[in-house]
Amino acid sequence: MYEDKLDGKIDDQFRTRKMNEWREQERRLESEWSRFKVGVTEDIVLTAKYILEPANQAHFLYLTRSHAERALLLKRVAFELRHGWRKPLDDLQILVRSDF
Repeated sequence: MYEDKLDGKIDDQFRTRKMNEWREQERRLESEWSRFKVGVTEDIVLTAKYILEPANQAHFLYLTRSHAERALLLKRVAFELRHGWRKPLDDLQILVRSDF
């Protein structure tokens, strides 16, 4: 819009009106956004820990295994995620070693 103003394609009144509309829309969106902000609770921290610890274990196992073992590991993780298992991935190390 600034370039259109410089090129004379739009006048000052139109530019001013549009800028005011956009500023008002920005204020309204920021106000709405602030309603969605949630404080960090202990439950949120524990949920993040529950998700990240097994992911970190799986990543470590992935990096320390052969290509065939990696494929098995990824299949197992996909299976657990698909079926919504709430089981830690600790037994993956046993599973990988026992199958090869």
